[in-house]
Amino acid sequence: FSIDVANKSSFNEPESSNVFIIDAFDGIENFMSGLPCYAISMAMFQGGQCQLGIVYNPLTDEVFTATRDQGAFFEGKKIRAHRQQREQKPLIAIMGELDFSSMTDEVSAIVKHEINSQQIRNLGCVSLTLANHAASAFDLVYGRNIAICSAAAGLLIASEAQAIIKQEKASERMLNKVISATSNQYR
Repeated sequence: FSIDVANKSSFNEPESSNVFIIDAFDGIENFMSGLPCYAISMAMFQGGQCQLGIVYNPLTDEVFTATRDQGAFFEGKKIRAHRQQREQKPLIAIMGELDFSSMTDEVSAIVKHEINSQQIRNLGCVSLTLANHAASAFDLVYGRNIAICSAAAGLLIASEAQAIIKQEKASERMLNKVISATSNQYR
């Protein structure tokens, strides 16, 4: 199947089928290293479209949710991705398996400025990165080689929070590239 949660593509399942995609331990490398940043994510697809996304942070007992066409929520309060007021320097989250030099070149071209290490964060947890992006923690999220099970719920949450998402599928279970932005200036 092919999944594009932001652009409402479909995969080949009967219209009435509910398909759940769960990452029961997004950020397991963080956990194994003693770094407290991991989450549980679940996305429900119906008729090939992601309809529901949930990202749960067990450390803080906080929940991000989204339902297609009904918005995104953090702890039951509606959230919207918007550009933070910073001095021309966007805060950028990166995720997945990245070649750092090519990533910095591509991200610099997107933001139309040189970027430096102070602008970049890598949480090591895809779903939590995208959920926090939906709550405006980051201006831009850039990822390469992302597992769909880790990204699906977070992408719906970011999309429902009005983030602008572009993605390229690599295979049935992987996304080659994900770019999510809070502003049209990063298109």
